[in-house]
Amino acid sequence: RLDLVPMFIAKTCAHNGFTLEELLSDSRRRERVQVRHALMWFLAENTTLALVTIAGIFGRHHSSVIHARKSIPKLMSVKDPDTLGIVQMTFDIASDIWKPQNPQT
Repeated sequence: RLDLVPMFIAKTCAHNGFTLEELLSDSRRRERVQVRHALMWFLAENTTLALVTIAGIFGRHHSSVIHARKSIPKLMSVKDPDTLGIVQMTFDIASDIWKPQNPQT
């Protein structure tokens, strides 16, 4: 359900204490970049969205998504606590939004 992506991004911003505008800004503040990259990585790995589409959501070039797809797993492999926390939070929010739907009988 790709129509839920905007809600997913907005909830993630709210959970981290900043606005969607701040996430989408040119800011290079670590806490925003980490969340932005985690969201890009999550969407690239868990949806059918093209990299260029994901980049467009964030107002970035598709190479930013490629970078996120490389950096997040690397940081997770060295057990970076900030990255592990952000990724866990991302999965928690995603599982809350994309609840399994009961099959209709």
